Amino acid sequence: MKIKFDTSFARRDTERRARHGRPWIASEYEALRELFMQGKTLQEICVALHRPADGTLTKLREQRLLRFDSVNICDYYVVLPFNHSGRLLEPTPQIATTKKEPAMSKQLIESKVFVNGIDATDMADAEIFRLIAKTEDEIAKLRAIKTTSKKLSGAISKLEADVVKLAEYVDSRE
Repeated sequence: MKIKFDTSFARRDTERRARHGRPWIASEYEALRELFMQGKTLQEICVALHRPADGTLTKLREQRLLRFDSVNICDYYVVLPFNHSGRLLEPTPQIATTKKEPAMSKQLIESKVFVNGIDATDMADAEIFRLIAKTEDEIAKLRAIKTTSKKLSGAISKLEADVVKLAEYVDSRE
Protein backbone atom coordinates (compact mmCIF):
# COMPACT_ATOMS: atom_id res chain seq x y z
CA MET A 1 0.00 0.00 0.00
CA LYS A 2 1.44 3.36 -1.06
CA ILE A 3 0.48 6.18 1.32
CA LYS A 4 1.49 9.72 0.35
CA PHE A 5 3.06 11.76 3.15
CA ASP A 6 1.90 15.37 3.18
CA THR A 7 4.99 17.57 2.81
CA SER A 8 3.15 20.80 1.93
CA PHE A 9 4.25 22.32 5.26
CA ALA A 10 7.88 22.24 4.03
CA ARG A 11 7.11 24.79 1.31
CA ARG A 12 5.78 27.35 3.78
CA ASP A 13 8.03 26.60 6.77
CA THR A 14 10.12 29.73 7.29
CA GLU A 15 10.43 29.64 11.08
CA ARG A 16 13.93 29.29 12.49
CA ARG A 17 13.63 26.75 15.30
CA ALA A 18 15.95 26.24 18.27
CA ARG A 19 17.68 23.09 16.94
CA HIS A 20 18.08 24.41 13.37
CA GLY A 21 21.54 23.58 11.99
CA ARG A 22 22.65 21.62 15.04
CA PRO A 23 23.77 17.98 14.83
CA TRP A 24 21.09 15.39 15.49
CA ILE A 25 21.51 13.33 18.65
CA ALA A 26 20.32 9.77 19.35
CA SER A 27 17.31 10.86 21.41
CA GLU A 28 16.12 13.06 18.52
CA TYR A 29 16.26 10.13 16.10
CA GLU A 30 14.22 8.06 18.55
CA ALA A 31 11.70 10.88 19.00
CA LEU A 32 11.51 11.33 15.22
CA ARG A 33 10.63 7.66 14.72
CA GLU A 34 8.17 7.70 17.61
CA LEU A 35 6.35 10.82 16.38
CA PHE A 36 6.24 9.44 12.84
CA MET A 37 4.92 6.08 14.05
CA GLN A 38 2.20 7.93 15.99
CA GLY A 39 1.03 9.41 12.69
CA LYS A 40 2.02 13.00 13.47
CA THR A 41 2.11 15.52 10.63
CA LEU A 42 5.34 17.04 9.37
CA GLN A 43 4.48 20.29 11.12
CA GLU A 44 3.82 18.53 14.44
CA ILE A 45 7.12 16.66 14.17
CA CYS A 46 9.05 19.85 13.35
CA VAL A 47 7.54 21.76 16.25
CA ALA A 48 8.13 18.90 18.70
CA LEU A 49 11.77 18.45 17.64
CA HIS A 50 12.46 22.19 17.16
CA ARG A 51 13.74 21.42 13.64
CA PRO A 52 13.03 22.86 10.17
CA ALA A 53 10.89 20.88 7.73
CA ASP A 54 13.59 20.29 5.09
CA GLY A 55 16.02 18.79 7.60
CA THR A 56 13.29 16.69 9.17
CA LEU A 57 12.28 15.29 5.77
CA THR A 58 15.92 14.42 5.07
CA LYS A 59 16.19 12.55 8.37
CA LEU A 60 12.92 10.70 7.70
CA ARG A 61 14.40 9.54 4.38
CA GLU A 62 17.73 8.60 5.97
CA GLN A 63 15.85 6.56 8.58
CA ARG A 64 14.00 4.86 5.68
CA LEU A 65 10.62 5.95 6.94
CA LEU A 66 9.87 7.91 3.75
CA ARG A 67 10.86 7.50 0.11
CA PHE A 68 10.56 9.67 -2.95
CA ASP A 69 7.79 8.66 -5.31
CA SER A 70 9.45 7.16 -8.38
CA VAL A 71 6.97 8.88 -10.71
CA ASN A 72 6.68 12.30 -9.09
CA ILE A 73 9.93 12.87 -7.22
CA CYS A 74 8.49 15.89 -5.39
CA ASP A 75 6.16 13.56 -3.49
CA TYR A 76 7.10 11.33 -0.58
CA TYR A 77 5.42 8.12 0.42
CA VAL A 78 5.50 6.17 3.64
CA VAL A 79 7.65 3.04 3.69
CA LEU A 80 6.03 1.48 6.75
CA PRO A 81 3.51 -1.38 6.54
CA PHE A 82 -0.21 -0.56 6.79
CA ASN A 83 -3.15 -2.89 7.27
CA HIS A 84 -6.18 -3.04 4.94
CA SER A 85 -7.96 -0.19 6.78
CA GLY A 86 -4.96 2.13 6.42
CA ARG A 87 -3.87 1.95 10.07
CA LEU A 88 -0.16 1.82 10.76
CA LEU A 89 1.05 -1.57 11.93
CA GLU A 90 3.60 -2.01 14.70
CA PRO A 91 7.21 -1.39 13.67
CA THR A 92 8.92 -4.30 12.05
CA PRO A 93 12.35 -5.39 13.33
CA GLN A 94 14.07 -3.56 10.45
CA ILE A 95 12.75 -0.22 11.71
CA ALA A 96 12.99 -0.82 15.43
CA THR A 97 13.82 2.28 17.45
CA THR A 98 16.92 0.85 19.12
CA LYS A 99 20.12 0.24 17.24
CA LYS A 100 21.47 -3.28 17.31
CA GLU A 101 25.08 -4.29 17.02
CA PRO A 102 25.73 -5.24 13.37
CA ALA A 103 26.38 -8.91 12.74
CA MET A 104 29.70 -9.80 11.13
CA SER A 105 29.37 -10.83 7.52
CA LYS A 106 31.73 -11.98 4.81
CA GLN A 107 31.67 -8.51 3.30
CA LEU A 108 34.21 -6.61 5.36
CA ILE A 109 34.33 -3.45 3.27
CA GLU A 110 31.42 -1.73 1.66
CA SER A 111 31.48 1.42 -0.44
CA LYS A 112 28.46 3.71 -0.47
CA VAL A 113 27.71 6.71 -2.61
CA PHE A 114 26.02 9.69 -0.98
CA VAL A 115 24.49 12.56 -2.90
CA ASN A 116 23.76 15.64 -0.78
CA GLY A 117 24.10 13.46 2.32
CA ILE A 118 21.57 10.87 1.14
CA ASP A 119 22.44 7.26 0.32
CA ALA A 120 22.21 7.22 -3.49
CA THR A 121 20.89 3.65 -3.57
CA ASP A 122 17.59 5.10 -2.27
CA MET A 123 17.42 7.64 -5.07
CA ALA A 124 15.50 7.05 -8.29
CA ASP A 125 17.26 7.75 -11.58
CA ALA A 126 14.80 10.59 -12.19
CA GLU A 127 15.89 12.24 -8.95
CA ILE A 128 19.56 12.06 -10.00
CA PHE A 129 18.66 13.48 -13.43
CA ARG A 130 16.88 16.34 -11.65
CA LEU A 131 20.05 17.03 -9.64
CA ILE A 132 22.13 17.00 -12.83
CA ALA A 133 19.74 19.50 -14.45
CA LYS A 134 19.78 21.73 -11.38
CA THR A 135 23.60 21.68 -11.26
CA GLU A 136 23.79 22.45 -14.99
CA ASP A 137 21.48 25.43 -14.40
CA GLU A 138 23.83 26.65 -11.65
CA ILE A 139 26.79 26.32 -14.04
CA ALA A 140 24.95 28.37 -16.67
CA LYS A 141 24.19 31.11 -14.13
CA LEU A 142 27.84 31.27 -13.04
CA ARG A 143 29.05 31.39 -16.66
CA ALA A 144 26.72 34.36 -17.24
CA ILE A 145 28.75 36.43 -14.78
CA LYS A 146 30.82 38.84 -16.86
CA THR A 147 33.57 39.49 -14.34
CA THR A 148 35.83 36.47 -14.10
CA SER A 149 37.86 35.32 -11.15
CA LYS A 150 39.88 32.29 -10.17
CA LYS A 151 37.30 31.37 -7.53
CA LEU A 152 34.49 31.62 -10.07
CA SER A 153 36.38 29.41 -12.53
CA GLY A 154 37.11 26.95 -9.72
CA ALA A 155 33.45 26.82 -8.68
CA ILE A 156 32.38 26.15 -12.28
CA SER A 157 35.01 23.41 -12.66
CA LYS A 158 33.89 21.76 -9.42
CA LEU A 159 30.24 21.78 -10.49
CA GLU A 160 31.14 20.37 -13.92
CA ALA A 161 33.07 17.55 -12.23
CA ASP A 162 30.06 16.87 -9.97
CA VAL A 163 27.77 16.58 -13.00
CA VAL A 164 30.17 14.11 -14.64
CA LYS A 165 30.33 12.04 -11.43
CA LEU A 166 26.54 11.98 -11.13
CA ALA A 167 26.18 10.87 -14.76
CA GLU A 168 28.84 8.16 -14.31
CA TYR A 169 27.13 6.93 -11.15
CA VAL A 170 23.64 6.71 -12.67
CA ASP A 171 25.08 4.90 -15.71
CA SER A 172 26.88 2.39 -13.48
CA ARG A 173 23.69 1.30 -11.70
CA GLU A 174 21.99 -1.86 -12.81
